[in-house]
Amino acid sequence: MDKNNTTYSDTDSKQSTHSYDVPNKNDKNIFKQFVMESGLSVRATNVLLNNVETLEAFELLTEESLSVLPNSGRKTVREIINFLNALRLQGEIQAPISIEELFLEPPIDSTIEMLPIFSNKPLHHITVKDLHPDFQGTVKLEDINLSHRTFYNLLNQGQKETIGDVMLMTSTDLLSLKNFGKKSLNEIKDVIRSLCRTGSYTPKHQAIESILMDYSSYENLISSYSQWCLKSKRNQLLIQSMFLFDSEKAPTLEAVGQQFGLTRERVRQIFNKAIRQFKHTANISKLDKFWVNLDKAIANGGGIIHFKDLPRALKNTFDWPSAPNAYALGQFLSIWEKGSTYKDPNDLITADCDCLSCETPTDFFKALDFSEHDSFHVAVLGSRLGAFCQRECPWNHSKETFHKAFIEQQVKDFNGLVLHEDLVLTREKWLETHCTKLEDVVCHVLESYGKPMHFTEIANYIRKKNPNFKDLSDHNLHAAVIRYDSFKIADRGTYGLASWGLNYRSVSTAIEEFLDAKGLPQRRQQIIRHLDGEFNDGNITAALMFETRFKSIGDGIYDRQGTWQKRTLEEFIRLLPETVAQFVCYFTGRNNTSYKLVMAYIFIRSMDDAGAIHLHKLKTMFYNFYLSRHKKGLVVESDSATMHRIDELDKNEIINLASRRPLESFLGSGYFTMFSQNGRKLQLTDTVLKPLDDAKRDILLITILKAVDDYFSALAPPNVIYETEPEAPSNVSESGIEAGSSFVNTPPDNPVVRVHIKKKRRGKIKL
Repeated sequence: MDKNNTTYSDTDSKQSTHSYDVPNKNDKNIFKQFVMESGLSVRATNVLLNNVETLEAFELLTEESLSVLPNSGRKTVREIINFLNALRLQGEIQAPISIEELFLEPPIDSTIEMLPIFSNKPLHHITVKDLHPDFQGTVKLEDINLSHRTFYNLLNQGQKETIGDVMLMTSTDLLSLKNFGKKSLNEIKDVIRSLCRTGSYTPKHQAIESILMDYSSYENLISSYSQWCLKSKRNQLLIQSMFLFDSEKAPTLEAVGQQFGLTRERVRQIFNKAIRQFKHTANISKLDKFWVNLDKAIANGGGIIHFKDLPRALKNTFDWPSAPNAYALGQFLSIWEKGSTYKDPNDLITADCDCLSCETPTDFFKALDFSEHDSFHVAVLGSRLGAFCQRECPWNHSKETFHKAFIEQQVKDFNGLVLHEDLVLTREKWLETHCTKLEDVVCHVLESYGKPMHFTEIANYIRKKNPNFKDLSDHNLHAAVIRYDSFKIADRGTYGLASWGLNYRSVSTAIEEFLDAKGLPQRRQQIIRHLDGEFNDGNITAALMFETRFKSIGDGIYDRQGTWQKRTLEEFIRLLPETVAQFVCYFTGRNNTSYKLVMAYIFIRSMDDAGAIHLHKLKTMFYNFYLSRHKKGLVVESDSATMHRIDELDKNEIINLASRRPLESFLGSGYFTMFSQNGRKLQLTDTVLKPLDDAKRDILLITILKAVDDYFSALAPPNVIYETEPEAPSNVSESGIEAGSSFVNTPPDNPVVRVHIKKKRRGKIKL
């Protein structure tokens, strides 16, 4: 049937049997396009799209069939039936032409908006060649006056050469390009509309009616823009008060409300509504000149600027009479980018600029001469760099000066330079005069000197050069140097860098090495004599007092703490001559008390060259040994021994009682004899005395001290730790139980009881 002929029967409006010879009646896409372009209400359009699929099904609709459809009320049913009847009266239902056919025609506004860049819907079967020539799709991007960012992003990332290629990209694809934002998207959209409508392109910012905006000052700019966006005079003044203030903080909603007689909530509502008007597409274009010049102000100084320096840069660019308040400007800028705030003066703002990736500034900083000047001011360097770049810039960009932020970034990236406040100086000079980290300062001093220095010299140098440490004491510097791992001791009080690989041993280490080499405990004088020239006597004596490292076993003899605990009596006995070893076995044998051991120790220690000692002197020193232990709070003897009652019995009585048994044993052993010469004396027999030279005599003494130490260590009661302050005995050295030592015979899981002993005439002291 010819499509111009229509068969229509009005016998029954409820049962329509009309037949239309329309092509593609069963094409769902054509029906969808037909409904979308029908001009029906939103509800009627949705009812048809959700329940009808083809033109053929649409022709068969009746009031009864429509009324049962979801969301189809009486009003919607009448609208669709009237629309269908109107089509029947026209004689035919015209099927819409395809999208491909539309783009073969000259562009109109509806066709332009169907391009993927505007509709965000891809057209996979259409190429630039399929577009009508009036779309100007073959125009090359390089022939269009685009911004630097937009052009290079489309050319390099999008791999697009013509404007037609861009027309057929969706806005989503464009925004996915790196550094291609909404500003660039809006720019390219305006270009395409202009090309399609007029066949020519004029940059959008040149078409702005600038006379509507007053750029003579920041205040006039805010005032004119608020007048453009807002109708209410009150609202204009209110919003101006939020962007025009002189303090570091914006006025509060409460303060603005009091000024205009409004509540804080009402001010907030007006402010939010005004901001929406400010950011409306119809209004925002009025500020294009401001944004162009904002980027220009930043780019003219290198493409990066501190927020605090932006007002002055805008003043110079717009030729304003005065710079705006930085915080007021920041309040205004923050409304355009969601989540952005400009509160810190050192916040950085950037703009597109080739200087940020240029190598020319690096060459400039390499050529700086610090031999005549210790430092350069940032402003001076900005001007000099501007002159340098005018001569050397590969893009021929002329910059009179550079922003401080740009100089800071260059200095930060340049190894060997430091920015201190507004001064640029070498890192060595900064370490010497401005650094606040003591470890780095000391490292610099030593590196400059080239060899170890005494800590007093280091402290004196730092006090003179660095004002931050003008009150630094020698003691504080010495304490810091010891604490840091960057330094090693080179000599007493002299330090160098650890990286120098210095080999130095402390006095304690030297003593330990000497004791290990000898293999036996040594007298203090022997240690001093061996280390003479390397350490002084006082330092050696002080080091021997470290109880964690050394053990004073008595009579001025010292051993390493851990080594002494591991030594046994038998290893010392093996070092003695046979007769002397038998003598030791005699008095170290089975003993119920320490009397024989202590008396043997006192005898060997105090006998004269003939091996004799006055009996009275022997008894007195014997008594003083136990008295010394008693005064120190150490274990004196077992509970059953007489000496345990040293604080109860008379001195002479306890001496006679305690010394009688060991003396009888000595005289009956065959190793001692008694004779009278200027008083009674006890003498060692020749069988023991003759083999004893000085070295053997020291070994014998050490052996006896080990036996004494073992006895009292075993005697100390469990679960008790005796702690005392050191006190020298009156007439005799301690037996190897050094003052201040701890005796612990406590299982690990048992609690430890600490005992405090009240000392006569000295008050209560912690032992």
